[in-house]
Amino acid sequence: MRFLETLYRHRLLAVIPIVIGVLVAGGYQLVQPNSYTSTASLWVDASVPGQSSASTEGVDPSTLEEYAIQELLTTRSFAVAVGTSGPLGAYLASHPNAESTGLAAIPGLDSLFGGSKSSLDDQISNYLPNMVGFVDAGPQVLNIIVTAPDPAVATGTAQALITEYKAQVDAA
Repeated sequence: MRFLETLYRHRLLAVIPIVIGVLVAGGYQLVQPNSYTSTASLWVDASVPGQSSASTEGVDPSTLEEYAIQELLTTRSFAVAVGTSGPLGAYLASHPNAESTGLAAIPGLDSLFGGSKSSLDDQISNYLPNMVGFVDAGPQVLNIIVTAPDPAVATGTAQALITEYKAQVDAA
């Protein structure tokens, strides 16, 4: 009961932290970069090349394909090939703060949280694995989801990823 008496007596003190919190959250949301998503579906007919049937028994082909693409995304050569064949490399070159997220995306605070700028290939190999996600839509359907700050970059990167993956599988 004393809590309610104190609340009614000091309404302004009770409301100010809520208003400040809403304003800070709204300002933070406004300075965050836009995000666009592109989804590509991959039909998986056969097992991943180089996988033995004993170790993959009971695992969906789409899951094996997902593991293979995730492993390739961790390699620098594949990530750079995807980034340079699609629009990602050009986008990162023309937008130096494209990798900034969170507090580093706020103008003026980027110098506090950002380190020295690395080469374009390093930016691509660090940025690409974070923008690609996967959803198994069925035992033989794999959805590849690419999130980027520009719709053309999201679409082009999804297409480049599939093209480069197909080239890797054909070469194996």
